[in-house]
Amino acid sequence: MSVQEREPIDRDRTTFARARVLREIEARRTVRQAAESLQMSYHGARSQIDALKGITGCQDLREMGRWWETNAPLWLAWCAEQAGLAMKEGARKWGD
Repeated sequence: MSVQEREPIDRDRTTFARARVLREIEARRTVRQAAESLQMSYHGARSQIDALKGITGCQDLREMGRWWETNAPLWLAWCAEQAGLAMKEGARKWGD
């Protein structure tokens, strides 16, 4: 199943801590590199990734990185909406 064919992102389960892990995975870091970058234990990072496999339906890190690349803007827009904020139409990040 391709990234685009998956169910929509489970926004409530994608916490900010998990989004930071996804960012590291999207940057093609290993679990150990992600843990070091986020100043967490290897086992903590591994635990987050295992949870993210259930949330994303992805079975490997490369697939999960592609999934986040597709879904991160949707998740960010949802977070902004929950806070009563809005991004400009077509913007990929704040300030565009």
